[in-house]
Amino acid sequence: MISKIALTLFMGLSMLFLCSCKNNSVLSKDCETCEGEGYVMETCPDCDGNGYLVVTCRNCDGDGYFRCNWCSGTGRDECSSCDGTGYRACSRCNGSGRNYEGYSCYSCGGTGRESCFFCSGRGYDECSNCSGSGRLECGDCDGYGKVKVECSKCEGEGKVKQTCEDCDGEGKVSVFK
Repeated sequence: MISKIALTLFMGLSMLFLCSCKNNSVLSKDCETCEGEGYVMETCPDCDGNGYLVVTCRNCDGDGYFRCNWCSGTGRDECSSCDGTGYRACSRCNGSGRNYEGYSCYSCGGTGRESCFFCSGRGYDECSNCSGSGRLECGDCDGYGKVKVECSKCEGEGKVKQTCEDCDGEGKVSVFK
Protein backbone atom coordinates (compact mmCIF):
# COMPACT_ATOMS: atom_id res chain seq x y z
CA MET A 1 0.00 0.00 0.00
CA ILE A 2 1.40 3.35 -1.00
CA SER A 3 1.59 5.99 1.69
CA LYS A 4 -0.31 9.26 1.26
CA ILE A 5 2.92 11.28 1.14
CA ALA A 6 4.45 9.03 -1.51
CA LEU A 7 1.25 9.18 -3.56
CA THR A 8 1.07 12.97 -3.28
CA LEU A 9 4.73 13.28 -4.31
CA PHE A 10 4.20 10.91 -7.23
CA MET A 11 1.09 12.81 -8.36
CA GLY A 12 2.89 16.14 -8.05
CA LEU A 13 5.87 14.97 -10.12
CA SER A 14 3.55 13.42 -12.69
CA MET A 15 1.67 16.70 -13.02
CA LEU A 16 4.86 18.66 -13.47
CA PHE A 17 6.07 16.21 -16.08
CA LEU A 18 2.77 16.23 -17.95
CA CYS A 19 2.43 19.98 -17.76
CA SER A 20 5.95 20.70 -18.90
CA CYS A 21 5.63 18.24 -21.74
CA LYS A 22 2.37 19.62 -23.06
CA ASN A 23 3.25 23.24 -22.36
CA ASN A 24 0.44 23.57 -19.80
CA SER A 25 0.82 25.35 -16.49
CA VAL A 26 -0.25 24.39 -12.94
CA LEU A 27 -1.86 27.04 -10.80
CA SER A 28 -2.98 26.94 -7.21
CA LYS A 29 -6.09 28.51 -5.76
CA ASP A 30 -7.74 28.68 -2.37
CA CYS A 31 -9.45 25.47 -1.36
CA GLU A 32 -13.22 25.94 -1.59
CA THR A 33 -13.95 23.52 1.24
CA CYS A 34 -11.92 25.37 3.88
CA GLU A 35 -11.86 28.75 2.10
CA GLY A 36 -8.08 28.76 2.16
CA GLU A 37 -7.82 28.27 5.93
CA GLY A 38 -6.48 24.72 5.85
CA TYR A 39 -9.05 23.56 8.39
CA VAL A 40 -12.79 23.19 8.75
CA MET A 41 -14.89 23.60 11.88
CA GLU A 42 -16.76 20.43 12.82
CA THR A 43 -19.10 19.48 15.63
CA CYS A 44 -17.12 18.50 18.73
CA PRO A 45 -17.25 14.71 19.09
CA ASP A 46 -16.86 14.82 22.88
CA CYS A 47 -19.85 17.05 23.67
CA ASP A 48 -21.90 16.59 20.46
CA GLY A 49 -21.72 20.33 19.85
CA ASN A 50 -23.25 21.35 23.20
CA GLY A 51 -20.07 22.94 24.53
CA TYR A 52 -20.51 21.17 27.88
CA LEU A 53 -20.52 17.69 29.36
CA VAL A 54 -22.89 16.36 32.02
CA VAL A 55 -20.81 14.60 34.68
CA THR A 56 -21.27 13.16 38.15
CA CYS A 57 -21.06 15.84 40.85
CA ARG A 58 -17.74 15.51 42.69
CA ASN A 59 -19.02 17.32 45.76
CA CYS A 60 -21.69 14.72 46.63
CA ASP A 61 -20.42 11.77 44.53
CA GLY A 62 -23.64 11.82 42.51
CA ASP A 63 -26.00 11.37 45.47
CA GLY A 64 -27.37 14.90 45.30
CA TYR A 65 -27.46 15.06 49.10
CA PHE A 66 -25.24 15.05 52.18
CA ARG A 67 -25.86 13.62 55.61
CA CYS A 68 -26.81 16.45 57.96
CA ASN A 69 -23.90 17.08 60.32
CA TRP A 70 -26.07 18.91 62.81
CA CYS A 71 -28.16 15.83 63.65
CA SER A 72 -25.76 13.16 62.28
CA GLY A 73 -28.42 12.12 59.78
CA THR A 74 -31.12 11.25 62.32
CA GLY A 75 -33.34 14.23 61.52
CA ARG A 76 -33.67 14.93 65.25
CA ASP A 77 -32.31 17.45 67.71
CA GLU A 78 -32.27 16.52 71.37
CA CYS A 79 -34.79 18.64 73.26
CA SER A 80 -32.83 21.19 75.26
CA SER A 81 -35.67 21.68 77.72
CA CYS A 82 -35.72 18.06 78.99
CA ASP A 83 -32.20 17.04 77.90
CA GLY A 84 -33.68 14.32 75.66
CA THR A 85 -35.52 12.44 78.41
CA GLY A 86 -39.03 13.51 77.38
CA TYR A 87 -39.81 14.54 80.96
CA ARG A 88 -39.39 17.59 83.14
CA ALA A 89 -39.78 18.16 86.84
CA CYS A 90 -43.44 18.44 87.72
CA SER A 91 -44.46 22.09 87.78
CA ARG A 92 -47.01 21.50 90.54
CA CYS A 93 -44.69 19.74 93.08
CA ASN A 94 -41.32 20.94 91.67
CA GLY A 95 -40.26 17.34 91.12
CA SER A 96 -40.76 16.10 94.70
CA GLY A 97 -43.78 13.93 93.89
CA ARG A 98 -45.59 15.33 97.00
CA ASN A 99 -47.92 18.24 97.42
CA TYR A 100 -47.53 20.90 100.13
CA GLU A 101 -49.44 18.70 102.59
CA GLY A 102 -47.10 15.74 102.00
CA TYR A 103 -49.52 13.69 100.00
CA SER A 104 -48.79 12.26 96.57
CA CYS A 105 -49.01 14.97 93.91
CA TYR A 106 -52.17 14.53 91.87
CA SER A 107 -50.66 16.28 88.83
CA CYS A 108 -47.76 13.83 88.31
CA GLY A 109 -49.15 10.85 90.22
CA GLY A 110 -46.27 11.02 92.68
CA THR A 111 -43.52 10.49 90.10
CA GLY A 112 -42.22 14.05 90.38
CA ARG A 113 -42.10 14.44 86.63
CA GLU A 114 -44.41 15.34 83.79
CA SER A 115 -44.24 15.05 80.02
CA CYS A 116 -42.10 17.79 78.45
CA PHE A 117 -44.31 20.48 76.99
CA PHE A 118 -41.73 21.57 74.37
CA CYS A 119 -41.13 18.17 72.71
CA SER A 120 -44.47 16.55 73.66
CA GLY A 121 -42.59 13.88 75.65
CA ARG A 122 -40.57 12.58 72.68
CA GLY A 123 -37.21 13.87 73.96
CA TYR A 124 -36.35 15.39 70.61
CA ASP A 125 -37.47 17.96 68.10
CA GLU A 126 -37.25 17.96 64.34
CA CYS A 127 -33.75 19.05 63.28
CA SER A 128 -33.92 22.71 62.38
CA ASN A 129 -30.99 22.39 59.96
CA CYS A 130 -32.43 19.65 57.70
CA SER A 131 -36.13 19.95 58.62
CA GLY A 132 -36.11 16.38 59.95
CA SER A 133 -34.95 14.68 56.75
CA GLY A 134 -31.44 13.86 58.02
CA ARG A 135 -29.89 15.12 54.81
CA LEU A 136 -29.09 18.36 53.02
CA GLU A 137 -29.27 19.10 49.32
CA CYS A 138 -25.91 19.50 47.56
CA GLY A 139 -25.42 23.12 46.58
CA ASP A 140 -23.22 22.32 43.58
CA CYS A 141 -25.74 20.13 41.72
CA ASP A 142 -28.97 21.31 43.39
CA GLY A 143 -29.80 17.74 44.40
CA TYR A 144 -29.54 16.22 40.90
CA GLY A 145 -26.17 14.48 41.36
CA LYS A 146 -24.98 15.74 37.96
CA VAL A 147 -23.36 18.99 36.88
CA LYS A 148 -22.56 20.64 33.57
CA VAL A 149 -18.89 21.34 32.92
CA GLU A 150 -17.31 23.08 29.96
CA CYS A 151 -15.99 20.68 27.33
CA SER A 152 -12.20 20.85 27.39
CA LYS A 153 -11.82 19.66 23.81
CA CYS A 154 -13.78 22.53 22.24
CA GLU A 155 -13.45 24.94 25.19
CA GLY A 156 -17.22 25.38 25.36
CA GLU A 157 -17.59 26.37 21.68
CA GLY A 158 -19.18 23.12 20.46
CA LYS A 159 -16.91 23.09 17.39
CA VAL A 160 -13.35 21.88 16.82
CA LYS A 161 -10.82 22.53 14.06
CA GLN A 162 -10.16 19.59 11.76
CA THR A 163 -7.54 19.53 9.03
CA CYS A 164 -9.20 19.96 5.64
CA GLU A 165 -9.00 16.68 3.75
CA ASP A 166 -9.40 18.31 0.34
CA CYS A 167 -6.19 20.34 0.60
CA ASP A 168 -4.42 18.36 3.37
CA GLY A 169 -4.35 21.47 5.53
CA GLU A 170 -2.48 23.58 2.96
CA GLY A 171 -5.41 25.87 2.14
CA LYS A 172 -4.51 25.64 -1.58
CA VAL A 173 -5.39 23.17 -4.31
CA SER A 174 -3.77 22.68 -7.72
CA VAL A 175 -5.65 23.49 -10.88
CA PHE A 176 -4.58 23.01 -14.48
CA LYS A 177 -4.77 25.72 -17.06
